[in-house]
Amino acid sequence: TRCLQNRDDFSKKFHKFLNQKIVETPTASELAQMRQSRLLDLEKEHIKLHGKCNTPMNPTDLCEIPIEHRGDRIERQYGGETKALETFNSFLSHRGANYSYGISSPNTSWTTGSRLSPYLTWGNISLRYVIVATREKQEELRAAQKKKSGSNPVKNNPWLRSLASFQSRMHWRSHFIQKLEAQPSLECQDQCLAFSNLRRQPGDFNQQYYDAWCEGRTGFPFVDACMRCLIRCGWVNFRMRA
Repeated sequence: TRCLQNRDDFSKKFHKFLNQKIVETPTASELAQMRQSRLLDLEKEHIKLHGKCNTPMNPTDLCEIPIEHRGDRIERQYGGETKALETFNSFLSHRGANYSYGISSPNTSWTTGSRLSPYLTWGNISLRYVIVATREKQEELRAAQKKKSGSNPVKNNPWLRSLASFQSRMHWRSHFIQKLEAQPSLECQDQCLAFSNLRRQPGDFNQQYYDAWCEGRTGFPFVDACMRCLIRCGWVNFRMRA
């Protein structure tokens, strides 16, 4: 949430947002009206936008992007709402069953992970829709489990364990986005200030080492495998990012 003075009651506000009705996808004319209405609201609130993009942009139009990063990834995920929904539906129908067991491994996370991160980031699918649809899937599984055995549905159902784990990570995601909104200095400042001067003395930076890391040729197989995967696919699972 933009422009909050602090993160007090964030969880309560977040759940209130989740419980709102999901808005149907608007038509092109409805979207234009909504956009115009929002622009008028911004003017009334004396909020100035930094400019509007009226035409699609190519990566080469952004001069600050280094030349080596302006091309496409060989095996990247493709964007758009259709692809986002396909990915999410496959997660809820079968891939998510082993989510809690497979997300840490760079091998299994390709299929057991949700793979929704780029779609959520670019707005191809809404976080509220993901959480609400997952909640409905959980209720469906609980009802089926109770009807079948009457036992503890979460304890005896790996599907429910995995979806509970997935839901918690959706909340973590929002929590840390809000943290960055409230404390933007985190982008260029250590979370723990005691580390501020670590490896930041004159002469500490080594361009050759940095280039080797970026290109996946450090000589450390695990690190190199992660970086080469990122170069080829534009994605590594969250354990490898950490």
